[in-house]
Amino acid sequence: MTTTLQLEEMRRNYAARSLDLPDLDANPFAQFDRWMREAIETQVIEPNAMTLATADGTGRPAVRTVLLKGFDERGFVFYSNYESAKARDLAANSKVALLFPWLALERQVSARGIAQKISAAESLKYFLPGRAKAKLAHGLHARARLFRRGPCLKP
Repeated sequence: MTTTLQLEEMRRNYAARSLDLPDLDANPFAQFDRWMREAIETQVIEPNAMTLATADGTGRPAVRTVLLKGFDERGFVFYSNYESAKARDLAANSKVALLFPWLALERQVSARGIAQKISAAESLKYFLPGRAKAKLAHGLHARARLFRRGPCLKP
């Protein structure tokens, strides 16, 4: 294939920042929190956007961008409808990888783990933020299609 874009010559020198092991927090989630705060403070566009890689039951990979909705020592939280291709992949193969591409900060965070559904209580917090809607909880819970990332994070 012939192209006039000269893609092979496009390369930015990522030397402005360094990553020194002594500067990292021993707790990977505390480190991630520090970096996420930096991404937000420096106004990275969609700092909570992450690339999620899954594979279906036959091993065929798929990748897409989803939004991080929370994280703690248990893992990373994102939401999905059970009828989506992503949810079908996760039902067949719960192994996932994710990537936060904070290129403006010359940083990316990658993690691998097992996707799990979050609790009904956590899902209701997202889908029903006010107590006034509590009567709808039972009906809407059947539609809350949620997964939680496993606790594996490597900076």
